[in-house]
Amino acid sequence: MMFSVKGDYPCCLVLLGWLLAYGVACPEICSCVGESYAYCDNANITDDDVAFLVKEIPPKTTYLDLSHNQITQVTENMFSELTEISVLDLSYNGISRFSTDSFRSLHKVQKIVLHHNNITRLENRTFMYLPLLEQVDLSFNKIAFLDYCVFSSTPNFAKILLNHNALANITASLLASLVTLSHLDLSANVINSISGNAFSHLAGLKTLNLNNNSLTSVDMSSFAGMSVLEHLYLEFNNISSVSRYSFESSKSTIKGIHLKHNRLKHIQTLVFRGAQELQMLDLSFNEIENIENGAFGGLSLDVLQLEHNRLQEIPASLFSSCRKVRVLNLSNNLISTINTNSLDSIKNFIFEINLSYNAMANLLAGIFNQMPFLQTLNLANNSISFIEDQALRDLRNLRHLDLSWNRLAACSASMLSGVDVLTHLHLQYNPLITFSHPDFSARSSEVNIHLNLTVADLTSNSAVVRWPYKNGAQLYWSRFVNCVNSEHCPFRPQPEFLAAYETEVKLEGLDSDSVYYVCVNPAFKSEFLIVSQCIHFRTSKEIIVTTLPFVNLSTGAISSASFLFDLKRILITLLIAKLCCSFAK
Repeated sequence: MMFSVKGDYPCCLVLLGWLLAYGVACPEICSCVGESYAYCDNANITDDDVAFLVKEIPPKTTYLDLSHNQITQVTENMFSELTEISVLDLSYNGISRFSTDSFRSLHKVQKIVLHHNNITRLENRTFMYLPLLEQVDLSFNKIAFLDYCVFSSTPNFAKILLNHNALANITASLLASLVTLSHLDLSANVINSISGNAFSHLAGLKTLNLNNNSLTSVDMSSFAGMSVLEHLYLEFNNISSVSRYSFESSKSTIKGIHLKHNRLKHIQTLVFRGAQELQMLDLSFNEIENIENGAFGGLSLDVLQLEHNRLQEIPASLFSSCRKVRVLNLSNNLISTINTNSLDSIKNFIFEINLSYNAMANLLAGIFNQMPFLQTLNLANNSISFIEDQALRDLRNLRHLDLSWNRLAACSASMLSGVDVLTHLHLQYNPLITFSHPDFSARSSEVNIHLNLTVADLTSNSAVVRWPYKNGAQLYWSRFVNCVNSEHCPFRPQPEFLAAYETEVKLEGLDSDSVYYVCVNPAFKSEFLIVSQCIHFRTSKEIIVTTLPFVNLSTGAISSASFLFDLKRILITLLIAKLCCSFAK
């Protein structure tokens, strides 16, 4: 398949003269931008076409895109005439093999993209003698084996993507030459073992991704020598144990350890010892039942994620000797007990606490006291029925408090004593009978309080909306009804005022099988106090009863059903008789 300028000979001379003066020749199936960029993607190029195509590409091309074609192999010296290439994209082809020294002529190449091919093995010298090569993307292939010298003699390697392949184990000799590597992605393979000191030669590695593999344990020797490691990803494995001192070798630099979606049940003390710069520790979505005292000793964390585990309590010394935690997520556990001094060691730094979806029944004074920087406290979806007075005292910076989906029957002003800058209070889906709050009349900024409504006596064209609190600080109530998914709304958009302390309202004239959004909101003296209590509901379908006429056989008449049956039988008999007569003739 040849690529050339088509047309009559004189026209070709004129065009060639114009290209020499003002432009650059480009294969007709490609799109070129100046002398540097050649886009030959989605052109149905096969192995037989490549040799001819390369000769037509401008020799000064630095970016060559051959992705989304039908190339199955990269032969030796295939790109020998394109010595200026710095980026070569061969992704989304069917490449399954390379010749020795396939890329050796590309002395200036910095990035080679080979993802989404059919590569099963990388031979020795595949990427050798490429002095400027920095990145290779080999993800989404079928690579199960790497020769020991496949990455040798590449002194500037910074990033290798080998994710979504079929690698089963990692040895030290395999990565020995990658001393300049800073990012290595081995996620989504089938790695079940990492030999001791496997990464010891990667002195410059900052990010190591081992997510979605088959690892069952983490041993301290696996990461020895990684003195500048910053982020370690071990998510979605089968890890059930992490040995003590596993991360001590990277103690001066590691900032993030990601272990979520594993099978950890027990966290030993000294596991994270030495990780002095650790900022993010993610242990969520495991099976953790017990954390030894001092397990987080010496850490200075921005984020600690322990959600979706099996913790039943927060012991008094859990965070002892922990220097700092700013965001603590303990949601979706089985926590029923929090010792009153469990959080004392981190109270001067904590910014956000999430304890939603646990089994707490009472909230005692002392647990959250004297946390000067706490801004968000989420206690939703517990079984809290009692909050001791001053349990939230001195939370001077608390802005978001979520107590929804609990069992509170009352909300008193003393419960919120000292919470002076609150902007959002969620109390919806509690069986509240009494609702009162501190005097917010002096506020100069909005306070949003979210309560709940219930719907009773729902029919096809009416509904009774109720709110249970009979004692409150409201002056009057107002109603706002918004129709959702309904063409006709019988209510005007402006509020309709109800009597003070009224606790239900009946809405009539509704459409059947339609969705309505109803808000019944109290109005207060302070214009900055905004209380929202709303609910969605759907009216029932209108049942239309139809009756077909039917006469009792005992009267001597026939039913409409039997009449139709007899008529059908007569017609069939006549048709058969007619057919018989036809055959007789």
